[in-house]
Amino acid sequence: MAEQVYFFGVLKNKNNLESQEIKSFIKKYDKDGLKSFLSLAHGGKEMEQKILSIGKSAPENLVKNIFQKYAEMVDATHNVEEYIQENFKQQSNIDVVKIKESLLLRGVSFLNNLHENVQNSHEGMDLSRVEQTLNNIHRHQ
Repeated sequence: MAEQVYFFGVLKNKNNLESQEIKSFIKKYDKDGLKSFLSLAHGGKEMEQKILSIGKSAPENLVKNIFQKYAEMVDATHNVEEYIQENFKQQSNIDVVKIKESLLLRGVSFLNNLHENVQNSHEGMDLSRVEQTLNNIHRHQ
């Protein structure tokens, strides 16, 4: 599981306090929270603090929905990859890796936008805006 590899990579260079914060986050947000750490591969190390910030900034049920939506994006990316490989084997001009990377970058953009929403609001997340974003993603999948 790629998420676990990234998660252990994140923990590797952390002190005890930082490790505990991340472990508490994973305990709270489970496998979908863990999958959010995949965004480090595409969004850089700064995604770690953005993910943790999102986790602290809104009601738990909304944050769970955010990370669930990101996990759905990651899963959909893998499904697209499998679909293309199964149905377009003879077409060598399809760059599956490029398509997959592009889709994963959209997920990182989703998390970045939510983090910006947190940073730009002195009172925390604009919950209605976040819910609207989540609903719009659902319609497009």
